[in-house]
Amino acid sequence: MNTKYIYMPVIVLSFIANFASAVPIGSSGQDRDYLISEQPLQQWSLGVFAESRTRDVKLNNNGYPVEMETTKTMGYVGYDAISWINTYVTYGLQKDSVYGDGSSEAAYGFGATFNLLDHEMMDPSLMEDRIRLSATIQYTFGTFDNGFGDSEAMDELYGSFIMSIVNDIEGNKQYWPNAISIFAGPIFSQIISDSIQEDSIVGLTVGVEVFLSDYVTLGIGLEQFEDNGSWMALSIKF
Repeated sequence: MNTKYIYMPVIVLSFIANFASAVPIGSSGQDRDYLISEQPLQQWSLGVFAESRTRDVKLNNNGYPVEMETTKTMGYVGYDAISWINTYVTYGLQKDSVYGDGSSEAAYGFGATFNLLDHEMMDPSLMEDRIRLSATIQYTFGTFDNGFGDSEAMDELYGSFIMSIVNDIEGNKQYWPNAISIFAGPIFSQIISDSIQEDSIVGLTVGVEVFLSDYVTLGIGLEQFEDNGSWMALSIKF
């Protein structure tokens, strides 16, 4: 027998064995097994926000406060960094007026909301009540039209600590909306500018939130610093 025919199968098998060690395994069907995979939309949120407020401010370190009217319309996109912290960016238009002057200017910022407590007040029932505590911190970059054709930087550092009482009727199809919440709490707003100083940095907000569905929430509130203000927000949580 020709020895080359004896060694040929051995050589082929040896080659296949060595090559097999370099062949990748079959593809995984689970998205978690991939470096880049589709992320769940439940971590994302978006919404719009409109506000009108009047505050007493001092211009150029003048000892006499004047009223500054502020209106803003902003949109935001949020992402849940972890289950109880929502980080977001915001962008829109803001108008600050003193003596009736002023024009709408672009404003943008970033912030975070912290969901601190969710406590059930009574046994589960058709209309169970819950107490919730949350806090928000936000920094907004903006400009101020001083009425003389010049625009100056005017930023704002804003914070809040809110207690809500939620009347939850979710699960009963005879009732709409899903839940209603009333809330109140202290707010903080510091204007950061070379020529504008607020008369008071601490205020109060009260309002109501209507949970129209599992994903859509409508909020309406009042703010009180030196003068009254109001706001409205529509949020979508995926």
